[in-house]
Amino acid sequence: MFQRGAVSGLVRKCVIGWALSRPAPSSIPTSRLDLMRGRNYGFVRLLDEEGHPRFISKNKGAGGVYGTLFDKEGGRQERFLTYADAVKFQLEIIDYYGELEFHYRSAAHFLLWRLLPLRPCLLMWERLAQWRARHRTLVRVQRIEILRILLDLDQEKGISVPTIAQILHGKRVWFHPRINASLKYYELVLESFVESGEAEKIDNYYYSASSKAVATLAEFELQEERHRHLLGQQRMMIVLTMVLAVSAAASVEPTSWVVELAEKLWSQIATAFL
Repeated sequence: MFQRGAVSGLVRKCVIGWALSRPAPSSIPTSRLDLMRGRNYGFVRLLDEEGHPRFISKNKGAGGVYGTLFDKEGGRQERFLTYADAVKFQLEIIDYYGELEFHYRSAAHFLLWRLLPLRPCLLMWERLAQWRARHRTLVRVQRIEILRILLDLDQEKGISVPTIAQILHGKRVWFHPRINASLKYYELVLESFVESGEAEKIDNYYYSASSKAVATLAEFELQEERHRHLLGQQRMMIVLTMVLAVSAAASVEPTSWVVELAEKLWSQIATAFL
């Protein structure tokens, strides 16, 4: 009778072989939709107890797998690893299926997704979402929202135009027919920040907010708050005007506090516009 460890090792061996039955190419497409739709392969990463990759394999052979072995000092070498040695590591399988990418951290996880029709169902849903994204209008975002993104993200490395587009519209923006026009718009906005001193350009590709951007955003938020306050006063003024109109129609003299509040609001609104 097999021991539990032996059965587990046999299952992991079969899973590794199954995962490498369609070897991944040396270069995996991640941007061109026509090439991504032809993906149906994966590779295996073997991890140590701390979760660090120690062996990466894209091909299998007789009795084991071929790949790159990493040591703790950062060195690497091409090696052949037997299944007996491979099953001693923690398992991670990266599976490319059409436009989707799956990460399995156990043999059971891999078997569940491969034996049940989960991948095809998710791929159908993804392609439906892509169709909707391609037919959706890419709304241009105001400059101040882009400035907020510059301030919120890491300032040491900066942020690129493609990253801005993906943050604002999601990862499916790359399938939209007007993606190039949107990228050009965001590039012009970021260049305008550079010219006005609110951003700096790093390595001729990345953008990072400057100290002036903080002052610009603070001034905008102050003006926005004043605008909201003014709108609130105008709405209150409309209500009080209706109260005065109803009182006049009913020949009822309005109370003194209503008149005083109306006069005060009119005065504040007039001052705001001067």
